[in-house]
Amino acid sequence: RGRDGQVRTLQAHPGRLRDNPEYMASCVFKKIDTDKDGHITEPELRHAAEKLNIALDVHAAVKQIDVNNNGQIEFSEFVHAFNDSHSDNYVISALIRQMK
Repeated sequence: RGRDGQVRTLQAHPGRLRDNPEYMASCVFKKIDTDKDGHITEPELRHAAEKLNIALDVHAAVKQIDVNNNGQIEFSEFVHAFNDSHSDNYVISALIRQMK
């Protein structure tokens, strides 16, 4: 939500997304973190994948991104995976492609 209370979407700032990867990571994370508790759980990631029609082994995906092994994806872990999305992180790459 913006300062004016309006809900913002990824489409609202297309130039801003391309120019600012940190902003884009934050937007994607917030879209997936549906309960807004600051981390992404398996059910939240499963819901996002289903909504975007992405075939995904959610448990394996969380395990791949979850560096501290607490069973959920913290924002810092997500940003790290997001920044590595150009390499071998299929999960984040697929989410980015679908959510742009």
